[in-house]
Amino acid sequence: MERMKTLKLRTDGAAVTAAKQLVLSIALLFTIFPFVVLVWSGSTVTPDIQKMLSNMSLAGVCALTVFSLMLVLLSRYSPVKRLAIRKKLMLFTKLFIKSENDGTIEHSVTWKYAIKGKKIVIDLYPNGLIRDTALIGRQLSQYIGENLLEYEETDGKSRYVYGEYPSRYDGIELLREGVL
Repeated sequence: MERMKTLKLRTDGAAVTAAKQLVLSIALLFTIFPFVVLVWSGSTVTPDIQKMLSNMSLAGVCALTVFSLMLVLLSRYSPVKRLAIRKKLMLFTKLFIKSENDGTIEHSVTWKYAIKGKKIVIDLYPNGLIRDTALIGRQLSQYIGENLLEYEETDGKSRYVYGEYPSRYDGIELLREGVL
């Protein structure tokens, strides 16, 4: 059995957004700045500086490529199922929880999730921020595009199991084959 991954979300994601914007700005600066310098200076740039600027531009293009690749891999459209579920849980949490802040105390929601074969097991630890966890399970089912197979609520935790429904048997066909 695979160990469940933990995802603890603060109700405010402003720091992550600021970090992404900073990385993107630096990568764009490294990509565009050398071209601007070369155009403005014309042919007065020494070969050493030209080489440095072209290396700087190449580093900026590489940084943009890595940044774009990370955005795709860590998005809800990721080809890696575990990463896609993680991002979907993050986005879904932002849909139903309003940002709450009590001074220095930040309220958070904790998800634990695992992919076991064709089933996705998700545990929600709402920490008092969610009232109707059954409704959340149905909405999450719609959001991630999987069928809710099981729902269990215990003390402080709600467990959702998603996947495909087991195939149904055709009783008449089984009788014809002599199975029953």
